[in-house]
Amino acid sequence: MSDRSMRQAIYRLIAVSTAFLLGGLSLNAAAQHCAPATGDQNVAIADELLSKNESRRAYVYLNLAREQGSGEAYRYTAEMFEKARGVAADPSMVRHMFSFGAQSNDAESMFRTASDFYERGLKKDGDYWARRAKDCGHMGAVMLLVKQASLDRRNEEARLLLSMAIDAGYSPAKFYLAEVYDKGQLGLEKDYQSAFKWYYMAAKDGQAEAMAAVAYYFNRGLHGVQDDTASLHWYHEAAKAGHVESMTAYGWMLAVGKGGAVDLAEADHYFRKAARKGDKQAVRFMQEFLKKPGSTSLPKEG
Repeated sequence: MSDRSMRQAIYRLIAVSTAFLLGGLSLNAAAQHCAPATGDQNVAIADELLSKNESRRAYVYLNLAREQGSGEAYRYTAEMFEKARGVAADPSMVRHMFSFGAQSNDAESMFRTASDFYERGLKKDGDYWARRAKDCGHMGAVMLLVKQASLDRRNEEARLLLSMAIDAGYSPAKFYLAEVYDKGQLGLEKDYQSAFKWYYMAAKDGQAEAMAAVAYYFNRGLHGVQDDTASLHWYHEAAKAGHVESMTAYGWMLAVGKGGAVDLAEADHYFRKAARKGDKQAVRFMQEFLKKPGSTSLPKEG
């Protein structure tokens, strides 16, 4: 199928779907349950084909699944337009496909549709789809609602929703609560020990940003324990997980021998990785290091 034929087919589908919705079927009537995350055979075939980079063949099966009202198929199609897999990237089609996926009860599509509405300043619509996704167990949607409640200073509601996500073991919620304690938000007092506890729990889940926060806390001793060796370890973990600022921090600690032995080769390696990702501090450290090739340390921070 050519790009033009594919686009025409999708716009016909949009027209039919829109007419159906405007013909008297309300969103509440259309969505009384949550679709299973998987289960459609045509989507399963499409997923396998996508894993083999056979995007156009996958599209054929997704088309069949969409005709049967599969919300999951709409989501897969949206992601194809989003990532330009077999079709030209098209933000408008991404929005449409996620919207139809939401109307077909796919929780991830509801979440993406809610996010889109919020980004466009359409709070009422964002709230509707975020709540729908929350009711289907989507923890990302719960966090959207937490953030909106926080913006509206509905602190009690935000804390209740946040507890729901934490009880579900959702790692981003742990990090969010750590940030709340770190900054003193949602009606809670600033509490570095509680913040560290939740940063650490999120770090153990593998969150790079949380690992960096744990390293910073150990570096500064904010929670009452200053430990350069622990700081070096956690900056290294965060750097390995792709956290750019941690690459620079880890490199600096190695270069000055803070928390462990001086290792200029390893420091240079991480400075260069961070520099390639646009970290200007890493570039400054590299330049300073290269000016003094015989030096065993770099200037101290600040």
